[in-house]
Amino acid sequence: MESKTREFVEALINESPGLRAAYLQSIEEYDGDDLPNLLLGDLGIEIVREFEQAGTATNQRIFALIESGMGDDDPEGEFGTALATGLIEAVVGEAERMNLWQPISESLGKLSRAYIDAWFEQQESIARTIAYG
Repeated sequence: MESKTREFVEALINESPGLRAAYLQSIEEYDGDDLPNLLLGDLGIEIVREFEQAGTATNQRIFALIESGMGDDDPEGEFGTALATGLIEAVVGEAERMNLWQPISESLGKLSRAYIDAWFEQQESIARTIAYG
């Protein structure tokens, strides 16, 4: 795993025992394979599952960490791609599934929100293309 990704994961799992447990379970499940998108996706799902119990301060730290990662200059691209397509997209999917999108969307920073808005727009465009040819 790229060092930026590793540093981000370490900071994130230090915010919550549940995130640490999800991390350890993912590592075991992927049998040590280096799969940052899947790992960050699993952590994104856990962030949503813990959102209501985590408390305001913990959630603020978690989403500030995500926002900081989104603003990180990443010339190699692995970290930014894994963060956006792994963690953020998993947060969106799980938040919608659990009917927590509204409070979670309010916790997002500008860069995270901009990515999600662009992603939603792309998904809508694909759906229109499929529907109308």
